[in-house]
Amino acid sequence: MLERRGTCLRVLSNRAAILCAAWSPDGRHLATGDTAGRVHLWDLQSPGAEPTRIDAGTTASAPGVKALVWAARSHHLACCDNDSRVRVMKVGRNGACVLSQTYDEGTRDPWGLQLSPDEALLLGPDGKASADPGDTARNAAVLGVARQERVPVCDSGPTKPSRCAEVLAAAWAPTGKVFATAGLDEVGVWRVTRREHRDTVTRQVTFPVAGVLTVAWHPGAPALAAAGAKGVVVFRGSGDRRKPWELETRQELETPGAVEHVAWSPEGQWLAAASTGTVHLWHADSGLLSNVLHAEGPSLGGLAWNPRRRGVLATWSGTRARVWDVESGRVLATLTGHAGSIHQAVWSPDGMRLVTVSADATARIWDDALGGPLRRETWEEVEQFVGKGAPSRHKPELLPQPGAPGPVWSPDAKHVAVQDGPRTFSLWTASGELEARGKELPHDLMRWVWHPQSKALGLVLRDEPGPGFWDLASQTLTLSTGREKDPLWDLAWSPSGLQLATACDDGWARIYHCPGTCALDKLLWSLRLVFPARRVAWSPDGQFLATGDAGGLVGIWDSRGYDLVACPQTQWGPIQHLVWNRSGSCLFTASEDGRGLLWRQGGAGRWASSAVLEAEPTRLRGAAFSHDGRWLLAMEADGAGIRLHPAEFETLVDQVASRPGRNAFTEQERTHYLQFRNQRWQRSESKETP
Repeated sequence: MLERRGTCLRVLSNRAAILCAAWSPDGRHLATGDTAGRVHLWDLQSPGAEPTRIDAGTTASAPGVKALVWAARSHHLACCDNDSRVRVMKVGRNGACVLSQTYDEGTRDPWGLQLSPDEALLLGPDGKASADPGDTARNAAVLGVARQERVPVCDSGPTKPSRCAEVLAAAWAPTGKVFATAGLDEVGVWRVTRREHRDTVTRQVTFPVAGVLTVAWHPGAPALAAAGAKGVVVFRGSGDRRKPWELETRQELETPGAVEHVAWSPEGQWLAAASTGTVHLWHADSGLLSNVLHAEGPSLGGLAWNPRRRGVLATWSGTRARVWDVESGRVLATLTGHAGSIHQAVWSPDGMRLVTVSADATARIWDDALGGPLRRETWEEVEQFVGKGAPSRHKPELLPQPGAPGPVWSPDAKHVAVQDGPRTFSLWTASGELEARGKELPHDLMRWVWHPQSKALGLVLRDEPGPGFWDLASQTLTLSTGREKDPLWDLAWSPSGLQLATACDDGWARIYHCPGTCALDKLLWSLRLVFPARRVAWSPDGQFLATGDAGGLVGIWDSRGYDLVACPQTQWGPIQHLVWNRSGSCLFTASEDGRGLLWRQGGAGRWASSAVLEAEPTRLRGAAFSHDGRWLLAMEADGAGIRLHPAEFETLVDQVASRPGRNAFTEQERTHYLQFRNQRWQRSESKETP
């Protein structure tokens, strides 16, 4: 199963948490920096090979690699630590590194690294700009890449600096030798000149911009964008490439709030700005608003234009990243799997892969152009496509959403229960004959489930704290009470039929002993959830019990002692569906807004999300796995169709290989992607009950 499009190709992790990443110019290697102050070089053509470790030389007082940048032509790799110390290394094609330059003047908050277009200079943090140890202002310096040279960005020159510019962000002009800085309510444009074997930095012009946070140069035209608390301001020039700082006109672009990220598209057609959970796009030439992309959350972590595919933009917020087609506003891929917030995303040089770095201490490499659901309009079409010829008793039941229970087959496939009204239901045989009609219930029927041996129906009634039982043999209704004081939301029998799990609005999931089928006996376990309980579901072998609450948290509990073995990430809404596959190795969960996640058990019993199903275009009515477990079937709430998603990686590869065009797999590609089916699954190490 996969999100709308996209799949995780590889998960990178080491003993220390990964903080940043940078691609090699040929895309073969990926450099990552971690909290221990080390740089790792990963050979992406050898998935099983251990990465090359490089000690970045960070101090014990503030270890951690904060930023990485890789020169395309000279193969220099630069890194910056939390003390603003900068290291420049020469990287060979085989991954071997030699330390080239060292800049040890630190003790300031680093803002990042920027490589000049000719790759001769670096714009980096400068911690030695002020002699005052109490000065915490961010400063910058121009650093040599191939030669040891440091020139602070100051108004009066490098020899007697009277006032060094405070730098929140910086960007090189495409012509090189000119860069812009965002400071305290001002944007400065600076020029680097080389005289007598020394570089000097001089300020050319200053533009007042209240609350400015970041700057970006147009890749081809004399235009500079500055963004911050007041929106976006674009300064435009006449076109003299020798004097890019001569910007005569000023254009202000409105946004609903402050802007923290701004970026021009590589071909220069669009300007993108992230503001209050939206991305505003303007035409670069006219400044007219082109489109508004609505992302999730109050803020976005950043923007990354694809370097090769026109109009493709990556954004990230919280634990997920999205890939957009900015012209249509369509989401091309939703990349979900991180357990912590994403703080960086970088496209590969060929634009075919995206790496995301997260607070969960891992980096994930994605291919956003693979996958996507198949759609069928009727069950007959689904059955024909799956083509397994399973008998009718093994057809997956697409259980409906709460509030509208639909027909439910008994496990022995001899009866089907049908709701006739809010408080009435009837029982029919497999041949279509009416066998019984239940008496009117005291409350509206919200949910029901068959006993594993088809002996009875368990009922959840509106505002009723205890479950109801309808005995098939006696055709009588029994209301039972347990420890619940608030209304029930769900119940589930264990595969043996001897235990019943309930989900209650009081925030507890309880497991009762039920030897008599239609009555609760003693309470065996009480599981405390963070929010009111909404759903419970047993794995087919009875080893695990899955719970979902109103806050969107999913819990997986070991039934042998009811230890919490996994507590996956938030689902962004109350959980409405919990569906196991037949082997109990995969769990599908879906929230109220229609988002679904597939959780898979990996090595050492670890659970992690392997893929996501987006609501497109409506909420889910129900979901089920095919009999062989290769497909996940999802029915839309409006009944418009059934979607099929590959539930196994081999199924995904087969599906993509069968499609014509650029997604067709060669045998070599097929072997390559199948290497990743045994990913290293990540999960929370905490085993405490919420």
